[in-house]
Amino acid sequence: MRRTLFLLLLLAFGLSFANISVFGSIQQNSALWMIFPVILLIVVLILVMMNMASTALNMPQLEAWARIEIRELIVSVIIIIAVLAIVEGSDLAIALSSYSGSSSLLDVAKNSVLDFSRLLEDSYKDAIKVSHYITLLSGFSFSYPVSFYYFSTSYMEAPYSAYGSMLTTLYQAMQGLSNSILIYHAIALLLDFFAYIGLYLLPIAFSLRVIPYTRSVGTTLIALCLAAYIIFPFSVYLTAQLHNSISTASAEDLRIQSFSSMKLNIPFGFTSICKGWIKDFTSTPGEVWGVVICTPLCLLSLFGYAACWASCWNYVTTVFYPVAINMGQSLYGMMFLGYTVLGGSAGQKISLIYGVLFPYFNAINNFVMLSYIDVILISTITYVGAKSISAALGGEYYLPGLQRLV
Repeated sequence: MRRTLFLLLLLAFGLSFANISVFGSIQQNSALWMIFPVILLIVVLILVMMNMASTALNMPQLEAWARIEIRELIVSVIIIIAVLAIVEGSDLAIALSSYSGSSSLLDVAKNSVLDFSRLLEDSYKDAIKVSHYITLLSGFSFSYPVSFYYFSTSYMEAPYSAYGSMLTTLYQAMQGLSNSILIYHAIALLLDFFAYIGLYLLPIAFSLRVIPYTRSVGTTLIALCLAAYIIFPFSVYLTAQLHNSISTASAEDLRIQSFSSMKLNIPFGFTSICKGWIKDFTSTPGEVWGVVICTPLCLLSLFGYAACWASCWNYVTTVFYPVAINMGQSLYGMMFLGYTVLGGSAGQKISLIYGVLFPYFNAINNFVMLSYIDVILISTITYVGAKSISAALGGEYYLPGLQRLV
């Protein structure tokens, strides 16, 4: 009589899944959840028939088997109720205790890793700006010509060319930042994937758990679903809290506080030297100068056009043009030379830049290293949790597929 009552209760439990809207987390898979009550109904009917047949045919072995399976079915139902309570209770606990407005463990975990990702993305943008300014500095150079008629020499200087060596360290820091950004975005994607696949496979796991010959597989699958839906986001959230408590790099340390020391500040008026019309003017050949200057002068000359042209042409092309060009180039060269001398030595400027970049690189190194440790901790907690739950519920402990991945 008691066994029959238990079987009727189990049957009612299975039929209760006909309306699963009371379970907020599993509403999205309501169609798939209809599989479980059908399987449970079939198993209950089979056990009822086996129990009745063992009594009618007086078969002690069949009766013992039916009793064992009924007991295991009761255990399965208890496990399923506990799992559903844990799934729903985890989100409810987060909703009641969270100060950030998050409604589920998944949201809390995702917000944690996305906060890290946003910090690193802002830091990466600063690294791009640093690369721009350092490239401009290292490429800055000028030539100071010293000329006397047809004899000339020049002095060329690139005072910040050695600054290009800092780009190697900067590119390594940017590589570490991009790796960490990829890690945290991948974790956020896996959170969504595991949350969906965990709930998607849960009714299949329950169905396998109540079937006598697939009980071990079903238990293992339940453990994997719990690991995907609860343990993985919990490990992400726990690791994020450990990260924040261990990390010595604040949000300000991951940003460049000032770019002023890296900028190439050319004084007002110097940029006009690079204008196109000045380049065209200074590169114009002496013959063109001779035509432009001598033609109007000789047309107005009182000594005759031919006599004026010969003397004017000779003077402009051999005396005036070389002196004017050399004086202009010398003036520009002295301006840049004075700017370099008065603007301070390259050593002073690089010490200022180093004082800005060193704490920035140090903060990036610490944060990137912790991001790699985060992956190891999350993987370890999730893997150990899945194995422990599987073993506790009577499933497989070694999990050969995950063993191979690890």
